[in-house]
Amino acid sequence: MYKDPDMMLGFAERIKTHPNPHTKYDKLWVGPLDPTSTVADLCSAINELVADAGLKVSMVSAPTQRIECEKDEDHPNGLKHGARTLWSSMLPGTKANLEKPWAALLLELTSTSDKWPTVDLPEDASKRTLYSKLTVAVQDDDGDDVTIPPIIIKIKQFEFVPYQERKVRSVAPWLVEQAAKKQRA
Repeated sequence: MYKDPDMMLGFAERIKTHPNPHTKYDKLWVGPLDPTSTVADLCSAINELVADAGLKVSMVSAPTQRIECEKDEDHPNGLKHGARTLWSSMLPGTKANLEKPWAALLLELTSTSDKWPTVDLPEDASKRTLYSKLTVAVQDDDGDDVTIPPIIIKIKQFEFVPYQERKVRSVAPWLVEQAAKKQRA
């Protein structure tokens, strides 16, 4: 980190990334990983992806949600933002979550409760084919945070067909379909 007090330019810091470089379009694919797999299985699957760079998962958290709170000058609409942690190496209380199924735990943590009065819908990943809303933090051997592309969890097996190889489907425009229905009626 560098600070130039004479120029008042602020801070500059080096950001470690993996893979280096990567763009906003890059993704890391995990899976297929069943919704009944544990948080430990999820972490080990991600660790396998980043092991070649000497990285390890340090935290897995749910997506950010809106939470009801008292109205004040910081929160004029009575809402604040927060995210629940599925597992973190720094939070001993989350160690018990390693043996729980990750999708069920995600649903439980993002549901409305007295402690977590969220106004957003709970995240149910078990009914999806892909899930990409988890926030995953990884660190190198020195304990420095490393920026990685978003993680996409492949939950169900599916066949991916590139756009150029897709079969052409005959599609009737909506107005043509509506006119044909009127003529039949």
